[in-house]
Amino acid sequence: MNNTNQVHPIEFFLACLINLFEFICYIINDIAGHHQTTTNIVSRDQTTTTATAPIQTTTPATQSITTDHAPTQPHTNPLFTTLQSLTVKQLQATTGIRSSRYRKSDLIALAAAY
Repeated sequence: MNNTNQVHPIEFFLACLINLFEFICYIINDIAGHHQTTTNIVSRDQTTTTATAPIQTTTPATQSITTDHAPTQPHTNPLFTTLQSLTVKQLQATTGIRSSRYRKSDLIALAAAY
């Protein structure tokens, strides 16, 4: 009589080994500092996730300072902001394209390529 509701002991053992391996990898990554901690701030209207504040620690024996920084905003190229502020007519004059089938994003890409 074969009961299909039971799990084979070898399958159960393999699942436990995989779970143990995953747990060990998680702990190693946590100790190495690869897991980033975030704090959730809940207000009436919205939920905001913020990174932890910078933490500075000093060890007296080595006198070295380690700092955990919050992520920064990506750098935006000044050319992109300049081209973004132009109108479609100005971009058409810049690129020399008079066709109306090009959208503003296409004209910006063409102008940046020159």
